[in-house]
Amino acid sequence: MRRATNEISIYLNGVLDTSQSLSGFNSNNTGNFGNRKLFISGRNFTSNFFSGSIEEFRLYNRALSAQEVQALYENRGGIKLQTNEDTVHGFLYGDLIRAQRFTGVGTYRSDAIVTHTEGLNIFYVEPQSTDLPARDYDYVRIGSATDSSRRGAVYLTADDSGAPYIDVIDGVNSFASFNTMSTIKTRNGRLSGITSPIFGTLSGYGF
Repeated sequence: MRRATNEISIYLNGVLDTSQSLSGFNSNNTGNFGNRKLFISGRNFTSNFFSGSIEEFRLYNRALSAQEVQALYENRGGIKLQTNEDTVHGFLYGDLIRAQRFTGVGTYRSDAIVTHTEGLNIFYVEPQSTDLPARDYDYVRIGSATDSSRRGAVYLTADDSGAPYIDVIDGVNSFASFNTMSTIKTRNGRLSGITSPIFGTLSGYGF
């Protein structure tokens, strides 16, 4: 269901089968459905029960693309990724991981959340971006959705606006919070664009 467009779409084996408008879906509701409850497999716990089972029910704060739906169908339980035998991944359940690189003609950025792991070389992810995992993508952990002790990282860049610099970040519990003023704890390098409550707008290089 897409609340923003008032429609429901049904995918069969990962392929869009039908879409239908849901008139009034937004009426008398707020972003959290007001005071109405969300019922699955029934109506008010009293009627219209669904005869069957539902596996891997998920809620998203955005609409998925057809490509993402197809990827989820083809990789139920998560997309399986495997490192080389001489390389360990070091990821844990709930880790927020990202692969990003300039290709010469553009930049890909693949975000994913780790759903589970098998040993040191195999892990499964759920995509969180339109750039899906592909061969030879190098992922790094930038935070964690579940573990507060795994929400820190060191970010080094020579390409971003204001580069070069190295940021020490912490408190990243979502992709949206990565590299924001609330999670950047200190910077070493070019300080252009940084505003200090004590020294005002900074320039040049420093720590």
